[in-house]
Amino acid sequence: MTLVAIVLLCLETLPRFDKSDCLSNGKPDWQSPFFVVESICHAWFTFELVIRFVSCPSKPAFCRDFKTLVDATALIPYYVTLFNMLAAGQCSSADHLSLAFLRVIRLVRIFKLTKHSLGLQASTQSID
Repeated sequence: MTLVAIVLLCLETLPRFDKSDCLSNGKPDWQSPFFVVESICHAWFTFELVIRFVSCPSKPAFCRDFKTLVDATALIPYYVTLFNMLAAGQCSSADHLSLAFLRVIRLVRIFKLTKHSLGLQASTQSID
């Protein structure tokens, strides 16, 4: 799911797919393949985070863990944009400049891959 979300993030930057989540009248396209796949990925990431929180033995330690912070930070831009689109009913307000920086935060998903790669784990360790 992490790889799918990263590939989707990269594809969305191509000019061909600019505004692919919006209809010509400015309304959100809730059936856009990009929106559907992104929603599925975020539902999975949210479910995973909630299950990990519920099943962890130490809630404070879990909340302070770097990987947990990365996971939570990667979810924030999607939900802020989604709630903004739902409230306004238009794409134009969801793409407001003040929210543009939140989309960049989605890049922290790359750090989620450190769980699966020894090379990436080594690159995040400090040298003593």
